[in-house]
Amino acid sequence: MKLTELLRKINLLHAGIVSLTLDKIDELVKELEEKGKLTEEQGKELVQKFKKIAEKQKEEFKKEIEETLKELKLATKDEVEELKKEIEELKKEIEELKKSQQ
Repeated sequence: MKLTELLRKINLLHAGIVSLTLDKIDELVKELEEKGKLTEEQGKELVQKFKKIAEKQKEEFKKEIEETLKELKLATKDEVEELKKEIEELKKEIEELKKSQQ
């Protein structure tokens, strides 16, 4: 399995875990509201707090993956594309030099 595929799967797994956690939080808050231990407004605030925390964790996780990739010193997609362009330009220059020498 390629590293990029593994990281994609890890990212999807992380997103799934976050989603399930938020679903469980919603269920728990509804249950607490039904039991009268939280008002509807308190429940909404609590859910919003957890969503903000989840979003922050998602961004931190993304940064950690990006840092790991940088540490591995792998070329980014943009870098690879730039190198391909440079190679094509060099090929053209070589061909022009060959033609001019004939």
